[in-house]
Amino acid sequence: MLWSSVLFMEPISDVEHATAVAGSVSAGLDALRGSAFWKIDDDGLLTLAGTLERVGRLVYAAQIHLTGELDTRRVCERHAAASTAGLLRQRLYISPGDAAARVRAARAVLPRDQPTGGETPPVLPELRAAVDAGTVGVEQIRTGVSTMRGLQAGVDPELREMVQASLVSTSRRSADGAGVGRVNISPGIRTTRHGRASSLAGAIPRAHPWAIGAVGSVHAVCASRAGRWSGDDPDPPEDASRRPAPPMTGSGARVTPRREAP
Repeated sequence: MLWSSVLFMEPISDVEHATAVAGSVSAGLDALRGSAFWKIDDDGLLTLAGTLERVGRLVYAAQIHLTGELDTRRVCERHAAASTAGLLRQRLYISPGDAAARVRAARAVLPRDQPTGGETPPVLPELRAAVDAGTVGVEQIRTGVSTMRGLQAGVDPELREMVQASLVSTSRRSADGAGVGRVNISPGIRTTRHGRASSLAGAIPRAHPWAIGAVGSVHAVCASRAGRWSGDDPDPPEDASRRPAPPMTGSGARVTPRREAP
């Protein structure tokens, strides 16, 4: 199949057509892998690197869409798997973390069918657009999904949308691929990341500083609105990021004292 026909084809609706397209893409990448890269100048290599990065992101986007359909149909129940993530682990031989991340991403960026008919819109529509356009990578998607999942349920919808927009916008400019871990933080506990202390609530991802900052800003505003911070606090929410890091214990762990309730 010619690449030009792939670019302008109608939506695919059968496995033979889908397999043929995937095979064509694989064949093209096989040929590209054997390129005489040493004959390409520096600028050309960098341009090609960007193009290949987008190809990889689009592959992941397709995997998310496929995962979403498997999850919607509950295919796992017919293949002796406890969950969609478990089915992906069994069939694709991927790690539990990778499988779970695909499922979480699919549930966040794709519409969901309703039992009574119709479908609900994506939870994170702006991230959906970035995923489909290939402008965000795997780790950036994980960071965005985990950060939004970690926001408190009572966060104002407008602020939630602002955080989503900020995360998507910044992730498009982010070039590093730092891993994502999780840290459970109770209300009022101070934690440190890259030398900065923030007051956060709930379970949030320890990831890019911009993700921590976005969540911290929203939490500070919400905490202020709820009156969680006392009026005579010398270090109000908007200045919480300027607090010095808590001292370290002998084991290297940060001492994270709780703030007394006002």
